[in-house]
Amino acid sequence: MSPARTRAAQLIRRILCLPSLEKWWRTPPRLSTHGALLHALTVEKTWEHSTGDMYSSLKRKICECLGAEVKHLSDADTLSTVATALCQIVLASPTEQLQLCFDAFCYRVVKPHQESWAPRLEDSALCARLDMFLHPNDLPRARISIWSLIWAGPGRHKLEFAIHVAVLIALHKRRGLPVSDTQEYIDEFFRLLEESIAEIPGVLCLGGLDIRIHFIRHCIELRSAWWNHFLAYAEGNADDRQKRWIEVLREEVERLGPCTKCYEEYPYTELTPSIA
Repeated sequence: MSPARTRAAQLIRRILCLPSLEKWWRTPPRLSTHGALLHALTVEKTWEHSTGDMYSSLKRKICECLGAEVKHLSDADTLSTVATALCQIVLASPTEQLQLCFDAFCYRVVKPHQESWAPRLEDSALCARLDMFLHPNDLPRARISIWSLIWAGPGRHKLEFAIHVAVLIALHKRRGLPVSDTQEYIDEFFRLLEESIAEIPGVLCLGGLDIRIHFIRHCIELRSAWWNHFLAYAEGNADDRQKRWIEVLREEVERLGPCTKCYEEYPYTELTPSIA
């Protein structure tokens, strides 16, 4: 075992021996200030032999903590490290644990906090957060992004997370930041939606109606052609139940138009997620 993996394994074992994981994770200094621990979580195969309920609980708690940390970070290097740590945990988790990991992370990311509400982000923090979500990490065995993991995963909050990312991209565009970067973010966001188009009729039949409408409104703002393409696809491929829901969504989206509240008000959310 490499020195880095040995150190990482030692740190993980130390955490598992703490009398109260809940208290430790919620007590400052937060995870990002525990530099050694945060970097340990990024070491290749750190979780290779991590099985059992205690490890499962720890993974979920770390994912929740990472999601909460994103709201307080603007440094690109630290956000990149957080992204790599999350990907390591997810890649090492069995399928039955993935939803808990994704839900814990997404819930903390999308839950509004006044000091980190998207329109209040400095430009550098906005760009760093978009890079963190949309750019592939540098893990040698799998170059994947957080966005690709969450959209392809089984979590309950993928639409809320998608809205959060879409709002960040729209803010990048509205502020007149480099057009080439904005286009790169938009392309990466919609690449996954295009690749998974066969699954989207089903996704748009699940969860609260408001959140589904909200998701479509932000997609249209970024790329209206995507919605028209999806409607044409659904007409020839969705089942009757899905078509009925899609027609309801289409009518509501046409009535409401693009979302503007996400850029004007705090706090604004059409559906507050819960992991209670």
